[in-house]
Amino acid sequence: MRAREKIVYLLFLCMACMVSSCGENGKEDWESEREEISQSRFSLSPPEWLIGTWQDGTGLITLQCTENNIIYGTDMASIDFVRYAEETSKFYEQDPSIGKVVLRDEFKGDSWYRAVLTFIQMGVESEIFVKVEKLSSTEVEVSTEDYSSLTTKFTKIR
Repeated sequence: MRAREKIVYLLFLCMACMVSSCGENGKEDWESEREEISQSRFSLSPPEWLIGTWQDGTGLITLQCTENNIIYGTDMASIDFVRYAEETSKFYEQDPSIGKVVLRDEFKGDSWYRAVLTFIQMGVESEIFVKVEKLSSTEVEVSTEDYSSLTTKFTKIR
Protein backbone atom coordinates (compact mmCIF):
# COMPACT_ATOMS: atom_id res chain seq x y z
CA MET A 1 0.00 0.00 0.00
CA ARG A 2 2.93 2.38 0.65
CA ALA A 3 4.01 2.32 -3.01
CA ARG A 4 0.45 3.00 -4.14
CA GLU A 5 0.13 5.99 -1.78
CA LYS A 6 3.40 7.43 -3.07
CA ILE A 7 2.28 7.03 -6.68
CA VAL A 8 -1.01 8.80 -5.92
CA TYR A 9 0.96 11.58 -4.16
CA LEU A 10 3.28 11.93 -7.17
CA LEU A 11 0.32 12.06 -9.56
CA PHE A 12 -1.19 14.85 -7.46
CA LEU A 13 2.08 16.82 -7.53
CA CYS A 14 2.41 16.39 -11.29
CA MET A 15 -1.15 17.54 -11.85
CA ALA A 16 -0.47 20.64 -9.74
CA CYS A 17 2.66 21.24 -11.81
CA MET A 18 0.76 20.95 -15.09
CA VAL A 19 -1.97 23.32 -13.95
CA SER A 20 0.51 26.01 -12.92
CA SER A 21 3.06 25.62 -15.71
CA CYS A 22 1.19 26.94 -18.75
CA GLY A 23 2.53 30.13 -20.27
CA GLU A 24 0.38 33.06 -21.25
CA ASN A 25 -0.01 31.77 -24.83
CA GLY A 26 -1.30 28.35 -23.71
CA LYS A 27 2.01 26.61 -24.37
CA GLU A 28 4.32 25.30 -21.72
CA ASP A 29 6.84 27.97 -20.69
CA TRP A 30 9.69 25.87 -22.05
CA GLU A 31 7.91 25.68 -25.45
CA SER A 32 7.57 29.43 -25.69
CA GLU A 33 9.78 31.19 -28.18
CA ARG A 34 10.19 34.21 -25.94
CA GLU A 35 13.79 34.98 -25.16
CA GLU A 36 13.05 36.41 -21.76
CA ILE A 37 15.06 34.84 -18.99
CA SER A 38 13.49 34.39 -15.60
CA GLN A 39 15.17 36.25 -12.78
CA SER A 40 14.66 33.18 -10.62
CA ARG A 41 17.13 30.43 -11.32
CA PHE A 42 17.17 27.24 -9.32
CA SER A 43 19.88 24.64 -9.16
CA LEU A 44 20.42 21.77 -6.79
CA SER A 45 23.79 20.20 -6.11
CA PRO A 46 23.41 16.60 -4.94
CA PRO A 47 26.61 14.95 -3.66
CA GLU A 48 28.72 12.90 -6.07
CA TRP A 49 27.71 9.56 -4.49
CA LEU A 50 24.04 10.28 -5.30
CA ILE A 51 24.45 11.17 -8.98
CA GLY A 52 22.96 8.48 -11.21
CA THR A 53 19.69 6.64 -11.68
CA TRP A 54 18.10 4.69 -8.83
CA GLN A 55 15.04 2.43 -8.80
CA ASP A 56 12.81 1.15 -6.00
CA GLY A 57 12.22 -2.55 -5.35
CA THR A 58 8.99 -2.62 -7.35
CA GLY A 59 10.62 -1.07 -10.42
CA LEU A 60 7.87 1.56 -10.50
CA ILE A 61 9.59 4.58 -8.96
CA THR A 62 12.83 6.11 -10.23
CA LEU A 63 15.12 8.67 -8.62
CA GLN A 64 17.39 10.39 -11.14
CA CYS A 65 20.07 12.71 -9.77
CA THR A 66 22.26 14.92 -11.93
CA GLU A 67 24.87 17.49 -10.96
CA ASN A 68 22.16 20.17 -10.67
CA ASN A 69 18.76 18.47 -10.37
CA ILE A 70 16.60 15.66 -8.98
CA ILE A 71 13.76 13.96 -10.84
CA TYR A 72 11.60 11.60 -8.79
CA GLY A 73 8.62 9.49 -9.84
CA THR A 74 7.23 6.98 -12.30
CA ASP A 75 7.34 6.84 -16.10
CA MET A 76 3.88 8.42 -16.19
CA ALA A 77 4.18 10.93 -13.33
CA SER A 78 7.33 12.49 -11.97
CA ILE A 79 8.49 15.70 -10.37
CA ASP A 80 11.49 17.52 -11.82
CA PHE A 81 12.53 19.71 -8.87
CA VAL A 82 14.38 22.43 -10.79
CA ARG A 83 11.97 22.69 -13.71
CA TYR A 84 8.95 22.78 -11.41
CA ALA A 85 10.53 25.50 -9.25
CA GLU A 86 11.51 27.63 -12.25
CA GLU A 87 8.14 27.34 -14.00
CA THR A 88 6.21 28.07 -10.82
CA SER A 89 8.49 31.02 -10.10
CA LYS A 90 7.85 32.42 -13.60
CA PHE A 91 4.12 32.19 -12.93
CA TYR A 92 4.50 34.07 -9.64
CA GLU A 93 6.69 36.74 -11.28
CA GLN A 94 3.62 37.86 -13.25
CA ASP A 95 2.09 38.99 -9.96
CA PRO A 96 4.52 38.68 -7.00
CA SER A 97 1.74 39.41 -4.54
CA ILE A 98 0.26 35.94 -5.07
CA GLY A 99 3.36 33.95 -4.19
CA LYS A 100 6.96 32.92 -4.57
CA VAL A 101 9.23 29.87 -4.63
CA VAL A 102 12.23 29.46 -2.35
CA LEU A 103 14.91 26.75 -2.17
CA ARG A 104 14.59 26.67 1.59
CA ASP A 105 17.11 24.01 2.49
CA GLU A 106 19.76 21.97 0.76
CA PHE A 107 22.00 19.98 3.06
CA LYS A 108 24.47 17.24 2.18
CA GLY A 109 26.88 15.00 3.96
CA ASP A 110 28.99 11.93 3.34
CA SER A 111 25.95 9.65 3.67
CA TRP A 112 22.87 11.85 3.38
CA TYR A 113 21.26 14.59 1.29
CA ARG A 114 18.17 16.75 1.82
CA ALA A 115 16.49 19.40 -0.34
CA VAL A 116 13.33 21.38 0.40
CA LEU A 117 11.55 23.69 -2.04
CA THR A 118 9.02 25.97 -0.37
CA PHE A 119 6.08 27.43 -2.29
CA ILE A 120 4.34 30.40 -0.70
CA GLN A 121 0.96 31.12 -2.25
CA MET A 122 -1.30 33.80 -0.78
CA GLY A 123 0.58 33.46 2.52
CA VAL A 124 0.22 29.65 2.70
CA GLU A 125 3.40 27.58 2.55
CA SER A 126 3.72 24.14 0.97
CA GLU A 127 6.84 22.10 0.36
CA ILE A 128 8.37 19.56 -1.95
CA PHE A 129 10.83 17.57 0.07
CA VAL A 130 13.37 14.84 -0.59
CA LYS A 131 15.75 13.22 1.87
CA VAL A 132 18.21 10.52 0.84
CA GLU A 133 20.30 8.37 3.14
CA LYS A 134 23.19 6.35 1.69
CA LEU A 135 23.14 2.71 2.81
CA SER A 136 25.93 1.54 0.50
CA SER A 137 27.43 2.57 -2.84
CA THR A 138 24.49 0.90 -4.60
CA GLU A 139 21.60 1.39 -2.13
CA VAL A 140 19.86 4.44 -0.67
CA GLU A 141 16.70 5.10 1.34
CA VAL A 142 14.48 7.95 0.18
CA SER A 143 11.81 9.89 2.04
CA THR A 144 9.60 12.45 0.33
CA GLU A 145 7.59 13.43 3.38
CA ASP A 146 9.19 15.53 6.10
CA TYR A 147 6.51 14.62 8.63
CA SER A 148 6.78 10.84 8.14
CA SER A 149 9.47 8.30 8.88
CA LEU A 150 8.41 6.12 5.91
CA THR A 151 11.26 5.49 3.51
CA THR A 152 11.67 3.59 0.27
CA LYS A 153 14.83 1.66 -0.57
CA PHE A 154 16.36 2.32 -3.99
CA THR A 155 19.08 0.44 -5.86
CA LYS A 156 21.46 2.15 -8.29
CA ILE A 157 20.84 0.98 -11.87
CA ARG A 158 23.10 3.47 -13.74
